[in-house]
Amino acid sequence: MSKSIFDDKSSKPTELELQQVLGKQNKEWQGFINYIQENYGNIIQEWKFYSKSAGWCLRVSENKGRNIVFLLPNKDYFIVTINFGTKIVNDILKSRVADINKQKVMDAKVYMEGISILIEVRNNKDLDDIKMILSIRDK
Repeated sequence: MSKSIFDDKSSKPTELELQQVLGKQNKEWQGFINYIQENYGNIIQEWKFYSKSAGWCLRVSENKGRNIVFLLPNKDYFIVTINFGTKIVNDILKSRVADINKQKVMDAKVYMEGISILIEVRNNKDLDDIKMILSIRDK
């Protein structure tokens, strides 16, 4: 099973399919995209198919090409992948981020490029944690 509900490489998700799959979470998806635009300026949104295990994801990046987040749609929720360097781990652990997401940071495998965590967005608290991690990463 892929992380995204859209796992057919030959069929990039349409806006209508995305809305149908996300259901009530479509509002949070769009709100999060708006939040990113407000905080990062002009952004690039690009659907990418990296592998069968990941499926289709929306890569959101700055105009300079730096990745901000990756969004993976699922039935009635979505997953946000955030990448960051090891230097900010202590700042995240000291923050008001939920314990479950702090644990994801502590359990994450460390690569030369840094750390990558996945957070399921099912409510506004999940989005608050993601926004907090982004603000720590990008301060």
